Amino acid sequence: MKIRQGFVSNSSSSSFMLIGKLFNINDINESDLKDRTFIVIGKELGDGDDIFYVETVEIIWFLKTAYKLDYQTEYFDGFQLFETFKSERVEEGESTFNSANLPTDTEINVLSLWMDYNSSLNVEDLFNKYIYENYDNKEKFKSTYKKLQRKEKLKKIEQNT
Repeated sequence: MKIRQGFVSNSSSSSFMLIGKLFNINDINESDLKDRTFIVIGKELGDGDDIFYVETVEIIWFLKTAYKLDYQTEYFDGFQLFETFKSERVEEGESTFNSANLPTDTEINVLSLWMDYNSSLNVEDLFNKYIYENYDNKEKFKSTYKKLQRKEKLKKIEQNT
């Protein structure tokens, strides 16, 4: 018989604090991803919320499509997009914020969140969790996403010529 001593964790979520401002999904652009950090709070999963970073233009297109189609389900009211503020690490588990680096012209949100370990990592995860699982208008969502994708790619080509 084996006996285990010490701390044993079987958690499938992690908690953290988010300090940031609510950001309009229609206002985010690919160029914003270069020097800013955006986090989205999605639907509740088994052991926490679907919390993910906006790291690619494909995720931006997904969020804008969801916003345009007013994506909601019986148990989900829509995505919340936050621009986060950078902290300075003091020591393990502690962070500080210099208030001089925080904006004074906007409301600042401080949220305590539980992130499920099955949170979305890419746009494929988003389609699987939100569109393919339980959304009645799958085809309309996919076609609107593809139209936005084409429109944004054309705009980028025009800017480069």
